[in-house]
Amino acid sequence: DYVTLPTAKSYESHVDVELSKAINALIDVYRNCETTQQRVDLVREITTVAENFSPVAIDDMSFPTDIKTKGRRKQTKGSRLPSAFELAEEKEKAKELQKKREECNRAKESVEVVLDDKKKRAKMEEYEVEMLWPAKKQRYGDATV
Repeated sequence: DYVTLPTAKSYESHVDVELSKAINALIDVYRNCETTQQRVDLVREITTVAENFSPVAIDDMSFPTDIKTKGRRKQTKGSRLPSAFELAEEKEKAKELQKKREECNRAKESVEVVLDDKKKRAKMEEYEVEMLWPAKKQRYGDATV
């Protein structure tokens, strides 16, 4: 269950084993060739591959900055893309919600204006009443009420 990471020596020995298997397989293929022409073709193919092979320096390798994964993004809501009808329906609901919000805001503003007017009127009435009937001062000892 535990994964053991190969050390440099064990990895090299593994590569050496794989190389010896590949060489033995090539020798078997060479021996199984029926004609000399098949052997010449096999040798020519092997030398072409060996001549064209050049290991790339690790410093020269370029790696992608983003990993492109298969499938849908995690941010998507469902397992499929919405249809044009569903998109239009969603836009219509958003418009209706916006209209309702605007109506509520207008109603709220009008209620605030009415309340402000009523407060002003109430203050004016208090002021008028006080002007017409000033409060009576009564003396109880030194305090005036």
